[in-house]
Amino acid sequence: IPFPEQNCYVGFLTAKADTSEAVEQALTMAASAIEMDLQPIECECWSREIDDQLSYQPPARYNIKTLDNYEFDQARKAVLPIVASANFGELPSHLSVEEAEKCIRWLEDCNKGETSPSFWLIADGGAALGSVCDNTCYVSCLSVVLDHRHSGLGSALMRTLMSIFARRGQTRMEVIVDPRDSGSSGLFRR
Repeated sequence: IPFPEQNCYVGFLTAKADTSEAVEQALTMAASAIEMDLQPIECECWSREIDDQLSYQPPARYNIKTLDNYEFDQARKAVLPIVASANFGELPSHLSVEEAEKCIRWLEDCNKGETSPSFWLIADGGAALGSVCDNTCYVSCLSVVLDHRHSGLGSALMRTLMSIFARRGQTRMEVIVDPRDSGSSGLFRR
Protein backbone atom coordinates (compact mmCIF):
# COMPACT_ATOMS: atom_id res chain seq x y z
CA ILE A 1 0.00 0.00 0.00
CA PRO A 2 1.57 3.34 -0.98
CA PHE A 3 2.13 5.84 1.80
CA PRO A 4 0.11 9.06 1.69
CA GLU A 5 1.80 12.42 1.04
CA GLN A 6 5.36 11.73 2.16
CA ASN A 7 6.50 15.30 2.82
CA CYS A 8 4.61 15.33 6.14
CA TYR A 9 6.52 12.43 7.76
CA VAL A 10 9.88 12.42 9.49
CA GLY A 11 10.57 8.88 8.32
CA PHE A 12 9.32 5.31 8.22
CA LEU A 13 10.20 2.06 9.98
CA THR A 14 9.65 -1.17 8.11
CA ALA A 15 10.37 -4.75 9.01
CA LYS A 16 10.07 -8.19 7.50
CA ALA A 17 9.96 -11.49 9.41
CA ASP A 18 8.39 -14.93 9.33
CA THR A 19 5.57 -13.99 11.74
CA SER A 20 3.60 -10.86 12.52
CA GLU A 21 4.74 -11.14 16.15
CA ALA A 22 8.40 -11.03 15.04
CA VAL A 23 7.69 -7.98 12.86
CA GLU A 24 5.96 -6.23 15.76
CA GLN A 25 8.86 -7.03 18.09
CA ALA A 26 11.43 -5.73 15.59
CA LEU A 27 9.48 -2.50 15.04
CA THR A 28 9.04 -1.97 18.78
CA MET A 29 12.78 -2.40 19.37
CA ALA A 30 13.68 -0.13 16.48
CA ALA A 31 11.23 2.58 17.58
CA SER A 32 12.58 2.54 21.13
CA ALA A 33 16.12 3.14 19.82
CA ILE A 34 15.22 6.30 17.87
CA GLU A 35 16.25 9.67 19.21
CA MET A 36 15.15 12.79 17.37
CA ASP A 37 16.18 16.40 17.65
CA LEU A 38 13.74 18.36 15.49
CA GLN A 39 14.17 21.97 14.56
CA PRO A 40 11.06 24.06 13.89
CA ILE A 41 10.31 24.54 10.22
CA GLU A 42 10.72 28.09 9.05
CA CYS A 43 8.68 28.95 6.01
CA GLU A 44 10.13 31.44 3.57
CA CYS A 45 8.40 34.51 2.20
CA TRP A 46 9.05 35.03 -1.51
CA SER A 47 7.98 38.07 -3.46
CA ARG A 48 8.23 39.32 -7.02
CA GLU A 49 7.09 42.20 -9.19
CA ILE A 50 4.04 41.29 -11.27
CA ASP A 51 3.88 43.96 -13.98
CA ASP A 52 5.23 41.44 -16.53
CA GLN A 53 2.00 39.41 -16.09
CA LEU A 54 -0.35 42.28 -16.92
CA SER A 55 -1.50 40.86 -20.26
CA TYR A 56 -1.27 37.13 -19.47
CA GLN A 57 -4.18 35.02 -20.72
CA PRO A 58 -4.30 31.36 -19.62
CA PRO A 59 -4.58 28.66 -22.26
CA ALA A 60 -8.23 27.74 -22.83
CA ARG A 61 -7.54 24.06 -22.07
CA TYR A 62 -7.30 24.87 -18.33
CA ASN A 63 -10.79 26.41 -18.22
CA ILE A 64 -9.74 28.93 -15.53
CA LYS A 65 -12.42 31.32 -14.34
CA THR A 66 -12.84 33.74 -11.46
CA LEU A 67 -15.67 33.43 -9.01
CA ASP A 68 -16.39 37.17 -9.11
CA ASN A 69 -20.15 36.68 -9.60
CA TYR A 70 -20.37 34.37 -6.57
CA GLU A 71 -21.30 35.19 -2.99
CA PHE A 72 -18.77 33.93 -0.41
CA ASP A 73 -20.95 30.90 0.47
CA GLN A 74 -21.23 29.88 -3.18
CA ALA A 75 -17.52 30.45 -3.80
CA ARG A 76 -16.57 28.46 -0.71
CA LYS A 77 -18.70 25.51 -1.88
CA ALA A 78 -17.03 25.63 -5.30
CA VAL A 79 -13.43 25.61 -4.05
CA LEU A 80 -13.84 23.47 -0.92
CA PRO A 81 -13.64 20.02 -2.59
CA ILE A 82 -10.59 21.06 -4.64
CA VAL A 83 -8.72 22.49 -1.64
CA ALA A 84 -9.62 19.43 0.45
CA SER A 85 -8.49 16.94 -2.18
CA ALA A 86 -5.34 18.78 -3.28
CA ASN A 87 -4.04 19.99 0.07
CA PHE A 88 -5.39 17.44 2.55
CA GLY A 89 -5.94 14.34 0.43
CA GLU A 90 -4.01 12.11 2.83
CA LEU A 91 -6.69 12.61 5.51
CA PRO A 92 -10.05 10.85 5.72
CA SER A 93 -12.56 12.81 3.60
CA HIS A 94 -14.45 14.44 6.48
CA LEU A 95 -11.19 15.64 8.05
CA SER A 96 -9.82 16.90 4.74
CA VAL A 97 -12.96 19.00 4.29
CA GLU A 98 -12.65 20.37 7.85
CA GLU A 99 -9.02 21.38 7.23
CA ALA A 100 -9.91 22.97 3.90
CA GLU A 101 -12.69 24.95 5.59
CA LYS A 102 -10.20 26.23 8.17
CA CYS A 103 -7.86 27.44 5.41
CA ILE A 104 -10.65 29.20 3.55
CA ARG A 105 -12.06 30.79 6.73
CA TRP A 106 -8.54 31.94 7.69
CA LEU A 107 -8.34 33.73 4.35
CA GLU A 108 -11.85 35.18 4.70
CA ASP A 109 -10.88 36.54 8.14
CA CYS A 110 -8.43 38.88 6.34
CA ASN A 111 -5.29 37.31 7.80
CA LYS A 112 -3.38 38.17 4.61
CA GLY A 113 -5.21 41.28 3.50
CA GLU A 114 -8.68 41.44 2.04
CA THR A 115 -10.09 38.71 -0.14
CA SER A 116 -13.07 38.37 -2.42
CA PRO A 117 -14.41 35.70 -4.77
CA SER A 118 -13.10 38.06 -7.49
CA PHE A 119 -9.62 36.94 -6.37
CA TRP A 120 -10.54 33.25 -6.35
CA LEU A 121 -9.86 31.13 -9.40
CA ILE A 122 -11.22 27.71 -10.20
CA ALA A 123 -10.28 25.31 -12.98
CA ASP A 124 -10.74 21.69 -13.92
CA GLY A 125 -8.52 20.16 -11.23
CA GLY A 126 -7.32 23.26 -9.44
CA ALA A 127 -8.02 26.47 -7.55
CA ALA A 128 -6.08 29.54 -6.43
CA LEU A 129 -7.26 31.90 -3.71
CA GLY A 130 -5.74 35.34 -3.47
CA SER A 131 -5.90 38.38 -1.23
CA VAL A 132 -4.61 41.94 -1.34
CA CYS A 133 -3.22 44.60 0.99
CA ASP A 134 -2.15 47.95 -0.44
CA ASN A 135 0.12 47.34 -3.44
CA THR A 136 0.89 43.71 -2.51
CA CYS A 137 -1.18 40.67 -3.40
CA TYR A 138 -0.87 37.20 -1.94
CA VAL A 139 -1.38 33.65 -3.09
CA SER A 140 -3.01 32.38 0.06
CA CYS A 141 -3.98 28.95 -1.23
CA LEU A 142 -2.87 27.18 -4.40
CA SER A 143 -4.50 23.79 -4.93
CA VAL A 144 -3.90 21.38 -7.79
CA VAL A 145 -5.33 17.88 -7.43
CA LEU A 146 -2.94 14.99 -7.86
CA ASP A 147 -4.12 13.97 -11.35
CA HIS A 148 -3.47 17.49 -12.70
CA ARG A 149 -0.03 18.12 -11.20
CA HIS A 150 2.89 18.60 -13.59
CA SER A 151 0.45 19.68 -16.32
CA GLY A 152 1.16 23.42 -16.15
CA LEU A 153 -2.13 24.13 -14.36
CA GLY A 154 -0.48 25.46 -11.19
CA SER A 155 1.63 27.88 -13.21
CA ALA A 156 -1.40 29.00 -15.23
CA LEU A 157 -3.40 29.61 -12.03
CA MET A 158 -0.53 31.62 -10.52
CA ARG A 159 0.03 33.70 -13.65
CA THR A 160 -3.71 34.34 -14.03
CA LEU A 161 -3.90 35.55 -10.43
CA MET A 162 -0.87 37.80 -10.98
CA SER A 163 -2.52 39.21 -14.10
CA ILE A 164 -5.77 39.99 -12.26
CA PHE A 165 -3.90 41.81 -9.52
CA ALA A 166 -1.57 43.64 -11.94
CA ARG A 167 -4.60 45.00 -13.82
CA ARG A 168 -5.98 46.23 -10.48
CA GLY A 169 -2.79 48.18 -9.84
CA GLN A 170 -0.96 45.90 -7.41
CA THR A 171 2.76 45.72 -8.15
CA ARG A 172 4.07 42.85 -6.00
CA MET A 173 3.00 39.32 -5.16
CA GLU A 174 4.07 37.42 -2.05
CA VAL A 175 3.77 33.76 -1.22
CA ILE A 176 4.76 31.80 1.88
CA VAL A 177 6.75 28.72 0.89
CA ASP A 178 7.02 25.57 3.00
CA PRO A 179 10.52 24.21 2.29
CA ARG A 180 9.25 20.62 2.73
CA ASP A 181 7.07 20.94 -0.35
CA SER A 182 9.53 20.72 -3.21
CA GLY A 183 6.77 20.65 -5.84
CA SER A 184 5.29 24.03 -5.00
CA SER A 185 8.74 25.50 -4.25
CA GLY A 186 9.75 24.73 -7.82
CA LEU A 187 6.55 26.25 -9.17
CA PHE A 188 6.94 29.43 -7.13
CA ARG A 189 10.61 29.71 -8.08
CA ARG A 190 9.65 29.55 -11.78
